[in-house]
Amino acid sequence: MDQQVSAYAHRPRLGAVSGIAAACAALLAAFSACSNPLMEAAESLKADAVSPKLVVSHSGSKPMAAGGVLDYGSITIGSSMNVELSIANEGKSALDIDLTNLGLTSGAATEADTFAIGTKPSGRIAAGASSTMIVTFTPSADGDKTATISIPTNDTKNPLFSFTVHGTGSSIAIATSAVSDIETTSATSGGNIAEAGGQSISTRGICWDTLPNPTIDDSIVEIGSGSGDFNGVMTDLSAGTLYYVRAYASSATGCTYGPQRSFMTLPEAPMAPSVSALGNPAGSGKLAVSWSAVTGASIYDLYCSSSNSFPSAQSPISTASTTYTVGGLTNFSSYYFWIKARNASGPSAASPTMASPVMVGVKVSSITLSKSSATFLEGSSETITATCYPSTATVSSVTWTTSNASVAAVSGGVITGGAAAGSATITVTADDGQGASATFAATTKAYLQNDVGPAGGILFYDKLSYSNGWRYMEAAPVNVGGGHAWSPYAYYVNIAGAYGTGIGTGLENSLAIETTFGNGTYLARDCLEYSLNGYTDWFMPSDTESANVVFYVMGTSYSLFAYFVSSTQSGNGQGSHCRALDCSTVQWGDITVVKKSASIVTRPVRRF
Repeated sequence: MDQQVSAYAHRPRLGAVSGIAAACAALLAAFSACSNPLMEAAESLKADAVSPKLVVSHSGSKPMAAGGVLDYGSITIGSSMNVELSIANEGKSALDIDLTNLGLTSGAATEADTFAIGTKPSGRIAAGASSTMIVTFTPSADGDKTATISIPTNDTKNPLFSFTVHGTGSSIAIATSAVSDIETTSATSGGNIAEAGGQSISTRGICWDTLPNPTIDDSIVEIGSGSGDFNGVMTDLSAGTLYYVRAYASSATGCTYGPQRSFMTLPEAPMAPSVSALGNPAGSGKLAVSWSAVTGASIYDLYCSSSNSFPSAQSPISTASTTYTVGGLTNFSSYYFWIKARNASGPSAASPTMASPVMVGVKVSSITLSKSSATFLEGSSETITATCYPSTATVSSVTWTTSNASVAAVSGGVITGGAAAGSATITVTADDGQGASATFAATTKAYLQNDVGPAGGILFYDKLSYSNGWRYMEAAPVNVGGGHAWSPYAYYVNIAGAYGTGIGTGLENSLAIETTFGNGTYLARDCLEYSLNGYTDWFMPSDTESANVVFYVMGTSYSLFAYFVSSTQSGNGQGSHCRALDCSTVQWGDITVVKKSASIVTRPVRRF
């Protein structure tokens, strides 16, 4: 028979559980006492994920390793050499430096103050940031000198970063000469060996580099041997670049360096500048000049002249920018510009001469008039608008003149017909003096009775002087309105503005009638819509105007019609009539406003 075993049967008793726990605790204690590389690696990775990370380096070098050596080389006793170190934080959190315990411990045979921390780094450096520490070597005696520098930080993997500084004091007294004859790609320096220290100077010269404290492993010029003064030329330099140079002297004991000097080569000459005229109103006496930046330049000197010869005696305009607006120039004169780039060592050569000069300001190239010609009456006037192009022209005003003021006078674009009939030329000239102009043909005409008017009608009235915009009236050569009534309605409508009877009232009557009746077919509208030779300012004549038309224009032809109708409402109180000529009786009287027939007509007139 199969044996069934329950889970409950396998549970240990309480006493057994206690025994197992005790055994586990003992095992864990023993395990903790042992080294566990796997756990240690995990803890290290965990710390790296959040820890700051100190990285120490100096110009042009890879990061220093803890315990490494920073070598100053050999320098003359009593001289000094600075090394600038970068103290960077490449970790994930802020790096804290214990500046109080930042230490420098001199080595054996190293006099006090031989090495010194001249500039301390910041006490806290953010992740990804850096600070600077300067360590100075000043030997006061011959021989090798050492010191240990310790930087305590909160870097969990390297809480105390230490390295050795080493240098040699030399009895060879060597100085580095000031740098002279600085050009774009060359410069002169040298040195003086005042004391050889009992040694034989086998070679001497200068060494240079773009990084501080150059050595003979960098660029050099060898300049003889022995003591005394020497000079050499540094070549193949880059324009606008900061360099460091030191004199050196080699002997059986090694190479001794003089103090470091720095200089910057002259920048290259800039390209020819770009120059543009400024528009109105900023362009008055100004030009905008711009040029490309030049490496190594801190200042730009701007020169200008009306000739294409560089003005060597001119005091330049100096600016740190690469753009400048030059003012105080003469409008519509042309100028050349040159740029020199400059730094602490001096100026470059001048930029090339511009291909062509640039004129100050924007001149008016053309003038357009709102109208090119017009016919005037004595005393009549019209305003003509002149537009200068381009719109950016520096001086956009114009002057108006007339060839014959007795025919047509002009003042600021207002042209007025003179007393004499004839033609005159109105000339519009740009005030910038650059020659742009336009002309307008003015004709002044004196009309007589029955002359053909400007629109092609027949002149029937002259009030002898020009006023209120007109002097003459002309009638169309044809009648209109046959079959139409004075009013389009079947009933009378009183129109307060249509009672004018005299000369000069027909236009106002007609407009009042149109305002009242609006669209439709009626006599006043027939006249207002009339057009001839491009003139559309016709209207229905008042009763007096109509009488003049009949007498001076129609002659006996009026007898062919029943009524010749005016725009004047009857003022006799009847309230339903208009004024008209009864052609059968040749009498002026009233006609019903709604009466219409093919033989009831009117004739458009206009005034000018």
